[in-house]
This record gives sequence, structure tokens and C-alpha cells, in this order.
Amino acid sequence: MSQRPVVYADGRTLSAQEVAMVAKGQAEVAVSDDAWPGIHAARQVVERIVSTGDTVYGINTGFGALVRERISTDDLAQLQINLIRSHATGVGDLMTVEAVRAMMMVRLNSLCKGHSGIHPDCIRQLVLYLNHNVHPAVPRIGSLGASGDLAPLSHLALTLIGEGEVLVDGKVESTADFLFSNGLVPVELTAKDGLSLINGTSQMTAMRCSLNKNWPASCCWPMSSWPCPWTLGRAALRRPDLRFTTHAPIRDNNGLLNAFVRCSAVRKYSKTTPRATGFKTPILSVALPRSTVPFTNPSSGWEICSQGKSTAPPTTR
Repeated sequence: MSQRPVVYADGRTLSAQEVAMVAKGQAEVAVSDDAWPGIHAARQVVERIVSTGDTVYGINTGFGALVRERISTDDLAQLQINLIRSHATGVGDLMTVEAVRAMMMVRLNSLCKGHSGIHPDCIRQLVLYLNHNVHPAVPRIGSLGASGDLAPLSHLALTLIGEGEVLVDGKVESTADFLFSNGLVPVELTAKDGLSLINGTSQMTAMRCSLNKNWPASCCWPMSSWPCPWTLGRAALRRPDLRFTTHAPIRDNNGLLNAFVRCSAVRKYSKTTPRATGFKTPILSVALPRSTVPFTNPSSGWEICSQGKSTAPPTTR
């Protein structure tokens, strides 16, 4: 019997096709050797912060409104566990096994970029779960959109530490019982691990991977309709402030600016005019909905939308 191919996570080269292979159980998963130096280097930064006692958000402070609360070194691991438990609040039907596996693969690849500072053991645990078919039970509803898929990823993270539930033959089972019966052990979180696991948009990215073939044709409609509320409100669209796009190289998402340019072009063809100069214009470079940003080729959507007849954007009335 032939061995399954291996999909390597390196934070840079993962394709939607490879995500689909992992999601369908058609490939093993491994971390590329090239990714480990960056992962370890980022982790050393976190450990240095912990050892020096410097105050850094998400490592030794509270979250959100509790940002000014300093957390003692002895409680840093518990802080991460509490973060995951408190955010595992998803509702609705459970995601399919295929969708969960896609989300796990996307999260793994993101962590392999070497920017999060997560402990390597958490990365190894994700690889272990994918290769041993440990599938978290994740409610489908709970994402905060641009603020992150916090709830879905928290349900995923719960299983990594032996809590929550997993899917076994279409049924929900306690993670702790499943791990025990299969000779597996949960991972122990350390400083910043919980935040690194849940602070991302892996669920929506995984779902977008499943739409990869149809995505170029689909993304033109959100980009065409997105400026409509701004047009009706007669808001002035500005070119995005590049200070808010410094994350683009890290996320490899050049489609962000591309989508903004296209949305601005649609708005340009509108016959309405902006309100008086005193009207406050939102910073659209960060407000741009994720659903309007092409996943792969940032230039493919409009050409398909125009069907080769014209590259000019349609008029927004």
C-alpha cells in the first residue's frame, strides 16, 4: 500500500489545494525544517520577556479592559488556559470533520511563520492531532470576523489541552477520554500560547479554501456592493494609510490593498458626491471587510467578473 503524500507547513507556500488534501485525509502533515528556526527564535523572545519581567500585552497582562492588570509569573500558564475556556462559546451546528481539519491546517501553517512566539510543543500537538485523526468538536457560529475566529479556535485549542470534546465516528466524545483510550497526552500551555492559538482568522480562511475554484468569480460581488453604504452616506473614500498595512507582508495578503483599489474604483463611478468637508471619513484600510479580499490571486476576481469584455468597474448607482 502506497504512503500518503506529505503536506509541509512552512508559513509561506501552503496552497488551497494542499489544505483540501489535508482536510479530506489524503495527506500526512509535517512542519518544514525551514520553519523551525523562526519558531524557536520567536519563542525565545517570549521567554526573554518572562524572565526579564517586562510588561507585554498578552504575555503578563490581562486582556481587553484588564490590560492594565499585571499577571504574576506563576499565573501566566493559567491566564492562557482561562483565555481559551472563556472564549469557547460557539453555538449552532458543529463544523464538519473536513472543515475542522482545514481550519487546523491553516492555523498550523500560520503559526509556522515564526511570528507568534508560541511554544513548539503546541505546534507538534496540532501535527499529532491531524495525523492521528483527533478532530475537535467546533460549533460553526462564533467568529468575530476581522477581530478573529476566537470562539471556533478556542474550541480547537481546548482539545489540545485535553478539554472540550472531539468528533469520533460522527459522535461527540470527551477529549480526555479519547486521548486516554488512544494513548495520547494533552499539551501544557505556557506564556502566550493560548493567545497565539486563538488570535487569527483560520476558520474563515479554511472555508475560503473550499471555495477556491469559485472564489475569483464570487469575490467581485462583495467588492462591487461594498462601497454602496458609503455611497448612500455620501462618505469620502481616501487612499488607505500605509501605516495600517504593515501586516500585509506577514500575512502574505496583498489582496487587501488590491481590493481597496477596486472598491475605490467602484465608488469613483458613482454619481453622488461626498458630504461637506467636515464629514469624518472612516479609516477604510482597516475597516475593509475580509469577505472582499481575494484569497489567492488578488487580480483574478475582476477579470472574471468582467468576462473579458472590459476591465472598467461597473457603475454604482
